[in-house]
Amino acid sequence: MLTIIGFILTMTLLVFVHEFGHYYIARIFGVKIEEFSIGFGKELYSKLDRNGTKWKICAVPMGGYVKMYGDNDPASLTTNEVLNKDEAFYAKKLYERFFIVAAGPLFNYLLAIIILGGFYFSFGKLDVPAVIDQVALDSPAYKAGLLENDQIVQADGKKINNFVDLQRIISINLNQPILLTIDRHGELIKISVTPSTKTGADNKSKISHIGIKVKKDGTHYDMNIFSSVSQACYDVVEISNLTLKALGQILTNKRSLGEIYGPITIAKESGKSLSGGLVDFVLFLAMLSINLGLVNLLPIPIFDGGHLVLIIYEAIVKKTPSPYIKNILFKIGIMIIIFLIVISISNDIKSLIF
Repeated sequence: MLTIIGFILTMTLLVFVHEFGHYYIARIFGVKIEEFSIGFGKELYSKLDRNGTKWKICAVPMGGYVKMYGDNDPASLTTNEVLNKDEAFYAKKLYERFFIVAAGPLFNYLLAIIILGGFYFSFGKLDVPAVIDQVALDSPAYKAGLLENDQIVQADGKKINNFVDLQRIISINLNQPILLTIDRHGELIKISVTPSTKTGADNKSKISHIGIKVKKDGTHYDMNIFSSVSQACYDVVEISNLTLKALGQILTNKRSLGEIYGPITIAKESGKSLSGGLVDFVLFLAMLSINLGLVNLLPIPIFDGGHLVLIIYEAIVKKTPSPYIKNILFKIGIMIIIFLIVISISNDIKSLIF
């Protein structure tokens, strides 16, 4: 039961924030909103507000849309002539359309920053230095010559402030050498170590590791509102960067397509996080919100990123692509989405069975 409740709550909140971003910025620029829908399929509830917007909840909680005045379809792929062009999305200036389209993903990022910032402000931050406590025999770290009490201060030229920083770099470097700078009794030493991979608990995902455990002595910091927001922004950028690198590794066959999961896995993890309490659930929401914002910014037709590419194209060549080109791009986008849906759901089913 928690799985179902968690999934509905997760999808409803994330989709609402995303679509509200489009809605809010569109209203600022004077665009009339005809429909604001959470979910697809059969309409379960609807209400018409004083601005003429129909707010509705539909039976399938797998997305949503904002239908703007002048659009023939919710995806804003086709338009029709309207009586009042001042209220039509397609008649707005390029920069206005750009911000309206970008607002959905940016609101997802904003939600993540608010959640993570609130977490740091409420609980502070525990920094565990990357000081080695144990080195596993025959591990990459052992073979590279890392020793107990070595402190890792840099990895591939990037400063390591704590163990989390090191984990992030190791996690994305599958079988790729990492140049570490080690503080060994006050002397700085450079050591190259190549992480090895092991299969995760799902028997599909690859986990990169070098075979060390760090000392658990850390320093707890209370954080004010400014440092909390700053740390939250840093985390959002780092998580987005790692996700992009992982997607690139999937495209170059360094990671398996088996690591792409869909609604069943999201439902399971939603229920698990909800059972762990409010803090676990909202942190899970933050992670998903970052991924939702990032994926929607990818330059795939139908996604917000695809629309942004078309707007940039229009700004450069001073005209919109022809309906024929738009139709081809639409079909390509549909094919990509169908492919991802098939892969993700098949992976979900395999994880349930095996």
